[in-house]
This record gives sequence, C-alpha cells and structure tokens, in this order.
Amino acid sequence: MRYTLLRHFQGVLLGAWIGQALTNDHLGNFPWQVLAKVLVDSLGQNTGQINWQEVWENIDLSPVSIDNLRKTSTESVNSIDQSSIIPSKKSPTFTEIFAGLLPIVLCYHENPQQLEKELTKANDGMANSQWIKDLALTEQEILRRQIMMSNLATIIAGLLQEKYQLSKPSNQPDIFACLFSQLSSEDPLYHQLLLLQNLLSQGESLHRAIALLQTNGKNLAKETIFDYQVYEPILLALYCFLDTPHNSKIAMYRGLQCPGKTEISLLLGILLGANHSRSGIPISWQISNTLIDQSRNINTEELSWHQIDSLQINQINLMAEKLWLAWSGFYLPHNNADGSLYNTDIAIASCNIMRPRPSRR
Repeated sequence: MRYTLLRHFQGVLLGAWIGQALTNDHLGNFPWQVLAKVLVDSLGQNTGQINWQEVWENIDLSPVSIDNLRKTSTESVNSIDQSSIIPSKKSPTFTEIFAGLLPIVLCYHENPQQLEKELTKANDGMANSQWIKDLALTEQEILRRQIMMSNLATIIAGLLQEKYQLSKPSNQPDIFACLFSQLSSEDPLYHQLLLLQNLLSQGESLHRAIALLQTNGKNLAKETIFDYQVYEPILLALYCFLDTPHNSKIAMYRGLQCPGKTEISLLLGILLGANHSRSGIPISWQISNTLIDQSRNINTEELSWHQIDSLQINQINLMAEKLWLAWSGFYLPHNNADGSLYNTDIAIASCNIMRPRPSRR
C-alpha cells in the first residue's frame, strides 16, 4: 500500500473536518463530530454491540463546546450527558450523518458483511428516532438514503484498500458499479447517477455539470416523489473528486464553487482523505483557511505539520489513532486525561495488550 492504514484513517477524519472548516466561519466541533466521538469511544471500549437506538436518541448531531469533547473515553453510549448537547434547530443533513458514521466505515472497511450489518443497525435505529420521524420521509426515500449510505461506505472502504486506480478514467466504472448497486433502474437517483457518469466520460465542465444535474433533478422531481436537492451535493462532490482525483487542491477548490458547498466540501474532504490519506491534505489549507488568526504574520514555508497543529486537529488525530488501535485489537487505556496521542508503535502483542480485531470476528 502507498500509505499506512493509520494515515488513511487520519486522512478521512481530518479531510472531513478540513472540508467543512473551509466553508465555515465559526471553527470548532462540527455536528458530525459528536456522533463520531461516541462511536470511536464505543469501539475502543470493546463493550460489544452498539445500542444504535440509544445512540440516535441521545445524540442530536448538534455543535458542542470544546470542553465537552475533552471528556475521557470511559463514557459509554448509555451514559451520555444530555446537558452537554446543544439542541439543534434543523435536522442533520445526509452528509453530516454519513460523516458521523465514519468510525463504523473505517473499523469494518475490510469486512463488507460486518460493515453492511452495522450500517443496517444504524439505519434501523435512526428510523425509530424522533428527529427522523419529524421529517416524515416516505418508505421509498428512507430506502434510497440507506442505499446511498451503504454504497458510499463501500466506496470509502475500497479507497482505504487502494482498490481503485482513479488516475485512469477507464477505472471509473468500478466506482459507478458501487453507486448503482441495489438501486432500481427506475429510481430517479439511478438516472441522476447515470447522467453524472456521462458528464464525466464526456469531459463536461463543472458549470455545465451543475446546470444539467439541477435541470434533470427538477424534471425527475416533477414525475415522481424525489427530493433531488438532498442528493445534488453528493453528485457534485463525486463529480469534483472523480474528475480530478489526483489533485486535492483543484478538486476542493472546484467544490467550493458549487451551490451547497458546505455539504459538498465535507463529503469531498472525506473522499480525498480516503484516497490520498493524511499525506495528501495540503498544509496550506490549514494555514490560509482554517487557522487564519494564528497564521497572519507567519511565513508558511517555514511551518511544519506539528508547528501549525491546533486543538481541533489534535482531537481529530486522537480520534483516528484510538480508532486505528481499536481496529488493530489493542486494549486502550481507560482514559487519556492529558489529551496526548497514543503510542502507535507497539509491535509486540503481550498478554492483556491485544485482542481479536473487531473486523475479523
């Protein structure tokens, strides 16, 4: 593999945060991080089955203060302090939910059956939560979202395993085979994906792709019950990623030109992080966009990764390392009070140090 799995894990989570930070003036913990942290802690504790119903009942996917996310990893899903969660005035978007479920995708990326099983449990629990009931979605729309969630997870898993050679356009059909999976050829989302595939194969410009996807989505919505606006950010993120898979900067800057750029950049950051790992996330994004206040009078050419590290980036890396160690089968300490990163150089599986990997059970 070109990159270690740890760097891939870091790339996915950090890519998600950077992607959203590029479009957000109020930096901090984003909504999806609340769910992601709970799942990382749960997987790290090796407590057995995740109670998805309680996850969705207790997690509002709303922003929380930095202090609330400094709690130790001894918290369980059942012991979440609801007073630490700020009520949200709007329902989470599809991309926020997907980003929150990334720990599951990462932990089970090499076990398709277990990954699908966990995602099914997550979707079942989410369908029974009050906030999703308030959306009054049709059964068809719920199924469509579940399929897209599963297919995107499969693509991320494939990128982590470096299955796709995306520098060659001839290999894009493998990605679209995943996207079309489980969808009926009569489904309007299937037709939108087919249009996306044609736009990429024909080398259409970004603005042309935006216009055609919007027009086709509106026409499909007139013929059947189809909220094309839910999927438009996903389609455009895929367009930017697949049209320029080898250059993270160009792909992201193109995503920032699209309508709905907040959702697009979030998913695009995930895709780019999975494909290029942490190594492919340009430091300049953090200097010129994410850490503006700290870097106004700094010569960026002289900075290293550690010199520009912020509290948020440190938290993201800590989540990635905890998740990677849990995936490796390492028994994590009950707490990490000083917030320091874990020792990922452990090479000897001593007694009470290693356990069966969760992805291989």
